[in-house]
Amino acid sequence: LNQAVASYPGSVPALLDKMKVQLALQDWEQVMETAQRCLLTMQDQGGCVEATSLLVLELLVKEGSREEAANRLADLLVLLDRFEPKNHTLYYESSYESWKG
Repeated sequence: LNQAVASYPGSVPALLDKMKVQLALQDWEQVMETAQRCLLTMQDQGGCVEATSLLVLELLVKEGSREEAANRLADLLVLLDRFEPKNHTLYYESSYESWKG
């Protein structure tokens, strides 16, 4: 996975896979670093749903910052409206009810 990211630094799918592995390992610092790389890579396209979703998760779980998470959640909804307007499952999975579990 690291080789794929190093060989193709602009490859968002490789970054997303790396981010998911880091999350499974509970390496929050690396998750946030990789999420920021995804956001920078996707900046020209308007953002990255998956990276923004993990930023919201980190703000809620790790930081406990509800206000900042609410702001980022609003950003996430804008991204969902833009990139996935008909993906109701993704909307549900990204909803507050899903986050508070």
